[in-house]
Amino acid sequence: MQLKEIAAISGKPGLYRVLKTTRNGVVVEQIGGTAKFAATSNQKISVLQEISIYTNTADGTVLLGEVFHRIHEKHGLKLSIEKTPEALAAMLADVLPEYDRNKVYPSDMKKLISWYELLAAHAPSALVKKAEEPKTEEALVEEVKTTDTVSTESAKKTSSKKKKESVTEEKANIEVKKEEAPPKKVSKKKS
Repeated sequence: MQLKEIAAISGKPGLYRVLKTTRNGVVVEQIGGTAKFAATSNQKISVLQEISIYTNTADGTVLLGEVFHRIHEKHGLKLSIEKTPEALAAMLADVLPEYDRNKVYPSDMKKLISWYELLAAHAPSALVKKAEEPKTEEALVEEVKTTDTVSTESAKKTSSKKKKESVTEEKANIEVKKEEAPPKKVSKKKS
């Protein structure tokens, strides 16, 4: 499981695995549980891959995944830490010394630790930083072919759509011309 598949839902405890999207939201399954439900677009759904923590660096933030990787490197899967604000701040300063102490609150740190413990128990692969494998020549060729196929298909769809639009436009113009044409005069012959 990867961080792009895991989400937090505002107002609900824990983390959720995104199973599929629907018209009105997503279907999720609770991590560490079996409950499945549809989270609607009314609820704030945050994918863990997109969450970041404020820092005092030039970028201003560090992705949550990077923080999880640093915690994993320093502490492994088992965290033995008190949930007091001082202990949480010390732990975060240990793994992320540049975090912004004015913007990152103790509640944020507590949530970070609870999410880490949940992932360590049920999805430890999400915590491990994966080294990017060098692509082989065959993989690169396949990637180019796929990209070409996709761009060709989208060009065909666009072309087809434009043709349909022009045919519809022509029909509309013909109908307008019929309506605008003056009625024909019928001449009466004198007998």
